[in-house]
Amino acid sequence: MANLYICSIFHKDCLIFAYVFIFSNYLQQYKYKTMLLEKQSFSYDYVRLSPTEQIGLHRQSSWELTLIVIGSGIKLIGDTTEPFQSGEVVIIPPEIPHCWYFNGNNTDTEGKIVNITLSFTNEFLDHCSLNFPELHQYIEN
Repeated sequence: MANLYICSIFHKDCLIFAYVFIFSNYLQQYKYKTMLLEKQSFSYDYVRLSPTEQIGLHRQSSWELTLIVIGSGIKLIGDTTEPFQSGEVVIIPPEIPHCWYFNGNNTDTEGKIVNITLSFTNEFLDHCSLNFPELHQYIEN
């Protein structure tokens, strides 16, 4: 049985479509390379790896919106530590240190965790905020 995750935000001047189809036998074949945000304002990263292969504590200059598809454990974001589980969506602002500690109890049939991350710049949000004024309160000027 296939799972279908659809995330879409549409506006005539600010368009984001992220359709993510996750099929059990398609997972092994599909690898999407992350676009470098130095050249792009938006990137998509599909991650499927062993729980011990996650990146340690890090920060970046872009926003991260992450969906945990398969996995659970402890997340550290800034000075907050709390559990996470499959189905959780987390947004991390730029320059905030963060990391994910996955446990090995919640994996796919091959022992892998799966997450999807959308990364985007402040400039991207600035452009979107022209059409979505609610965003102004969250964006530093």
